[in-house]
Amino acid sequence: GDQIVEDKQRQRNLVLEALLERLAVLKDPRAANASHPYPGLLLGIVRALAAGCVGPEAIAGFITDRFDELGRWTTMGRQPPCPRTIQRVLKGTGAAAGALLDLVGPLPDRDILALDGKVVRGASKRGPHVHVVTAWSTPRQRSVATSVVDHKGREPQALLDLIARTARPGVTITIDANGAKRGLAKAIIDQDAGYILALKNNNKKTLRAVTAAFGEAADPAVVEETDKGHGWVEIRRATVLPARGLTGFRPWPGLTAVGR
Repeated sequence: GDQIVEDKQRQRNLVLEALLERLAVLKDPRAANASHPYPGLLLGIVRALAAGCVGPEAIAGFITDRFDELGRWTTMGRQPPCPRTIQRVLKGTGAAAGALLDLVGPLPDRDILALDGKVVRGASKRGPHVHVVTAWSTPRQRSVATSVVDHKGREPQALLDLIARTARPGVTITIDANGAKRGLAKAIIDQDAGYILALKNNNKKTLRAVTAAFGEAADPAVVEETDKGHGWVEIRRATVLPARGLTGFRPWPGLTAVGR
């Protein structure tokens, strides 16, 4: 047991050392008299993002709680950064901090990644929006990669960036209806990964065709799960049809089935 703990600690140390090497070469976009050392700030931000924190307040709280621990690895300054400092660093660094999350740990052979974008809470009060797009590993319950853009209109490019960094054989990527685009589906398939895309009115022809197919299906495949606890019962039912033979819309790259 002690040997396993030591091995995990040694592996963690190697990851942090590699992360600090990358951080040390990044150019600090702030003024020369900034009070918080840039590598230390980025180390705290990257670790906070990896833990699933979203927004300057959550990231600043994470760094504050681990300020002494982070200080054992690099210079952190005299006191923890405030949310406003985190906001400025996120805007100045862009996707660079997100790309460094790839060093936190390799993806397993099989994974389910939920790609989703959110505006950083409170950003609009302090200037232009900061939009964070995250790849969340459902089995591991943690963020594995993130990309930062300054406008929601740039979210498709951020999604392509995350797909390029995380899609691989054995990985299934899920995206909400706003990301249900043929170009993103093709990017996923091109890397031998799979996808599950939500279908709504922004793809009207496909939605109408799929809805009609379910209405006409005589014997669709049905999967059902039931959870019970504390006086409640939850039944989840999924119906699936093969995509082969569906008509009335432009084909989607690699589409094999539709479900509801």
